[in-house]
Amino acid sequence: MREHITVGVDGSGGSWAALAWAVRDAARRERPLRIVYALDLHRYIGAPPVAAGFTLGQVFDRLSAHGREIVGRAAGWARTHGSVTTSTQVCVDAACRVLAGQTDAAFEVVVGQGREQGRLARLWPGSVGRRLLIGQRGPVVIVGGHAERPGDDVVVVLSAGDAMEAALRYGCEAAALRGARLRIVAPAHAASRAEAVAERVRSGPWQVEVRVQRIAGDLAPALRAASVTARLMVLGADLARRGSVWRRSLASRLIGRLACPIAVVPAAPAA
Repeated sequence: MREHITVGVDGSGGSWAALAWAVRDAARRERPLRIVYALDLHRYIGAPPVAAGFTLGQVFDRLSAHGREIVGRAAGWARTHGSVTTSTQVCVDAACRVLAGQTDAAFEVVVGQGREQGRLARLWPGSVGRRLLIGQRGPVVIVGGHAERPGDDVVVVLSAGDAMEAALRYGCEAAALRGARLRIVAPAHAASRAEAVAERVRSGPWQVEVRVQRIAGDLAPALRAASVTARLMVLGADLARRGSVWRRSLASRLIGRLACPIAVVPAAPAA
């Protein structure tokens, strides 16, 4: 059973923002928090410290100590700022592989937003958050340096894919826990389906206010504008898949350009 929330930390500003978000979400959901640091030793083979005379074992010891220091500081901060049970883990592997493995067992995996800039970064996305969306097996939340604003909407983007139901459930729970309104955003041609989904939510167990926003044309610019007054944006994982080599997914066009965190939710596994 997926019990805990996992957050990846590396000492950067983005990872501290992710930690703060994960602590609040763990407290709301009354779930334990696992704080994970990935020690990618392959990055240091042949790097200047090794070339300067340090053995690989010495580099490993120093990096391990650094990782333990970071997760220790993060756990201390989490205990001070939220009533959550915490555990820590330092794993030896690339961050994307470590956290991808965490999606097997975690309720959700939370990461900070990388700082890729410019056209090349958009064409070749390399952040941990983006890479986690490839074959993800649980919800992934990507958090920028922005604070959550109380009282605004949780936005769920309507799709016709297999992950829509799981994304809708996640969004409804997120809105209910925050006392926020649920906003269902849909292309204009899917307006009737969006209204039917909204009615289903209103009659469901979540007791949240629901509104439907219809968008004519390209969804990405409208969603970026909607994020300014949103606490969280939720997409099904089908919206993170590329249509072709040259056609980027909707999720990839939003990551790093929203004013709120984004959660990408895969379809629930078959029973």
